[in-house]
Amino acid sequence: MAIRNSPILDQIAPFNATRFDTCMAYFCEHHGRELTQYDMVKLHLMTDIFHALEHGKPVIGGSVQAWDFGPVIDQAYRRVKHWDYSHDETGSHPETLRISNRSGSSCKFTNSVSVDSDEFSESELNAMERAWDSFMHMSWNESQQFFHQDSFVGQAWLKARQEQRNIDWDDIIDEYDREYGTNHQHIKALIRF
Repeated sequence: MAIRNSPILDQIAPFNATRFDTCMAYFCEHHGRELTQYDMVKLHLMTDIFHALEHGKPVIGGSVQAWDFGPVIDQAYRRVKHWDYSHDETGSHPETLRISNRSGSSCKFTNSVSVDSDEFSESELNAMERAWDSFMHMSWNESQQFFHQDSFVGQAWLKARQEQRNIDWDDIIDEYDREYGTNHQHIKALIRF
């Protein structure tokens, strides 16, 4: 077994709830589509990954954890779950999104405010589009394969699960470089600086 030279780095920046809300409302509006809780937490993850790969920092932030349904940033999951519970209890909606469709225990959200692309930098918009394109066209089974094994993200998740720990950004970057034949050592150095 390889010995780590540095501690696990599962978070580059703290979770930014306002940024999460704005990004999800933008996705809904820009793509004209409702989002499930699953969609939102995976879009968050992939947006942060693609932006960090290019610029060494996430768009939203948070600690990347290896849950049963793949990599998740706990704060985002809990935020969306809270919206669902609050709606059931009081009929309230979050500020930028609203529950638009409920089926059993799951619900879908759509934007309740218009979010202009000027809210984001060009690099953030590029990362968001890459995130959307990376998995939003997939079926449930394809998405599960993607996040559990058939991609750089899935490989980082597998490693974290085997070692019973959070997902290390070094693993995400190393697996990305392995899959795409790139070299992001400068980003690894930047995020540890």
